[in-house]
Amino acid sequence: PPIMQPATGREDLKNFEKEFWPLMRRLLHPRFLRVYLPELAHGGAREYFIRRHPIDGPNGEERPSLEEWTKMGDEMQAEWYDASYVNSVELIEGLNAE
Repeated sequence: PPIMQPATGREDLKNFEKEFWPLMRRLLHPRFLRVYLPELAHGGAREYFIRRHPIDGPNGEERPSLEEWTKMGDEMQAEWYDASYVNSVELIEGLNAE
């Protein structure tokens, strides 16, 4: 039997995701790279994850499109991920204030 149930269509969950996912992305994605996850165990897998998952900038910059993100280069992408992790306390406070 399937593990996942069909979508319920609940508007409250859709609204929650729409409102909070950008912030949660900035909290979760950098952490995925710092904990042991078999899928990201190798450096190449972590680099690929960063290249394929843009996040908002550390100074409030809007999340770039994948094309723009790719043009930024690996170093700047890693800096944005690192900055999101370093700023986690502030981001968590913002999420809890909502």
